[in-house]
Amino acid sequence: IKILVIEDDPKDGRYLWELLRQAERTGLFPPFDMHQCDRLSTGLEILAHHQIELVIADLSLPDAQGLEAIKRLTTKISNTPLVVLTGDDDRDRGLQAVRLGAQDYLLKSSLQTDTLVRTLLFAMERSRQLQEIEEKRQSLENSKNHYDAVLKPEAAGKIIVNSMGLIQFLNAPAEVLLCQNSRDLIGKEVWFPVASGVCEILD
Repeated sequence: IKILVIEDDPKDGRYLWELLRQAERTGLFPPFDMHQCDRLSTGLEILAHHQIELVIADLSLPDAQGLEAIKRLTTKISNTPLVVLTGDDDRDRGLQAVRLGAQDYLLKSSLQTDTLVRTLLFAMERSRQLQEIEEKRQSLENSKNHYDAVLKPEAAGKIIVNSMGLIQFLNAPAEVLLCQNSRDLIGKEVWFPVASGVCEILD
């Protein structure tokens, strides 16, 4: 797993690395590579040029404070899970960060191996599931648009012909225009020229 940590305190970044390395040795966390930077601008540059699979970001950075960092990050990494680091006095901002698109948040003061590992693994799984849901939604939308464009009854007559020139479908207006019933035409060879890959409207 390629992890990017955006944290301006080297000690906090080192502590995260140690906890995850310990978890990796015991088989609780998969092998990982961690990169740390201390500014949001640097993190965005890394994200633009490298395949990062998980982002851990502090809410207090030299060039971005609070939710500004989350807003800028989520516009760039909509498909990459983001976990926010926050202090005890920033619980509300941690929740707000989740509402803005972060998968979860962690309190620095209570970082433990099991909490860290569970949060990161859940964040990645949740992100994967959300992507699958979006892909299915998009597929259904595309199918609906295709149906509406090709099969939905409308004023124009439409006929679908396969590569062998056999009629596969015709809508009601096409039946009217041709003065024939679809049951009599399905599977029959089309008797007028039709170009492959071209949509021709009967009128």
